[in-house]
Amino acid sequence: YEKQTQDASGLSSSINNVSLAIDNLTGFNQKLTAFNISAQKAEQDWQAKITSDQSKGTIGWPIEFNHSARLKIDLDKLDLLLPETEDNTKKSQTTLWPAVEIAIGSLTVNQMALGELHVVANRDESSWTVDLATLHSEAFVALVSIGDWQQLATKDQSHFNLDLIIHDVEAYLSNFGYQEAIDAEMAEFSIDLSWPDQPFAANYGILNGTATIDIGKGKVKDVEPGAAGRILGLISVASIPQRLSLDFSDLFSKGFNFRTIKGSFNVANGKAVTDDLVMKGTAATIEVSGTADLANQQYDQLVKVRPNISSTLPIAGAVAGGPVGLGIGTAVMVVDKLAGKLFGKGLDKLISYDYHLTGPWTDPQMNAVKPKLKLQEK
Repeated sequence: YEKQTQDASGLSSSINNVSLAIDNLTGFNQKLTAFNISAQKAEQDWQAKITSDQSKGTIGWPIEFNHSARLKIDLDKLDLLLPETEDNTKKSQTTLWPAVEIAIGSLTVNQMALGELHVVANRDESSWTVDLATLHSEAFVALVSIGDWQQLATKDQSHFNLDLIIHDVEAYLSNFGYQEAIDAEMAEFSIDLSWPDQPFAANYGILNGTATIDIGKGKVKDVEPGAAGRILGLISVASIPQRLSLDFSDLFSKGFNFRTIKGSFNVANGKAVTDDLVMKGTAATIEVSGTADLANQQYDQLVKVRPNISSTLPIAGAVAGGPVGLGIGTAVMVVDKLAGKLFGKGLDKLISYDYHLTGPWTDPQMNAVKPKLKLQEK
């Protein structure tokens, strides 16, 4: 872009005003209709007002546009259409982006309303660095605390840290075109990833870094199989209750209420590995360890289900029926109390059911390993 803008600045020495009206303007894989621009040259920069069906606002840039120049974009709205997948056959070396100050009041991408965007980034001869980047709407807030694009002699290197706080999980999922399989009070994601390429050339297979999730009180709904997996492959626990409904129909058939979902992941070459992903529910605690292959959208994880005894008492009574059922429920409660005194743990800590979760995110398969009753040391 530098050579082009330098050439243009030479021409601009004799031009002070520019006005254009274009029915259809195409560039950078975007199409703007009913496009109008009115630009005036000041002492050191150009100021332009633009309007179209997709955008409205002002853009400013210095007359001498070099690697230290700053592009200022202030738009009331911007509506973008991005390709679903990148055509790697047309990939070419991209010059580092210019330093920018961006403020967009209403950003829409592929008909998804993303809210208000603010970006401040700087550039030197070999790197483009984000100082501040926020995106927020009524449903969520996203913050980029680290954003770095290094253009080295042999390759590009990108590193970004994203914190995502979701206030309305159902609205967030609906806005992004997913089935609303999870409803929760809040959800927080922290993602720190790097890859050996340009920022928008990232693909799952080259990602490396870490991720953590923390989802507050909520419910996994009784939805079609695979819907939860399509939300986010990392959170395999979202698809587990559906798969467990045959083994624990009284616990899971009408959805699964949980208190928290927490976990962390190490990502290497697009494979996310966890050993501490836990869903604590009112009916059971579900623990997950293993790998989620982001590139191929496959699971290979061990799932441990620990039913909460207090939640199974009504089930025991219903199965046995009448006074006998009450007796069974009382017996289970007594055994639970004795287990706590003898081994320092409740019965629900001693009983677990193990499953192997494999297959694609859209149709994962769960196979029982074997039920366990084991005595654990205090």
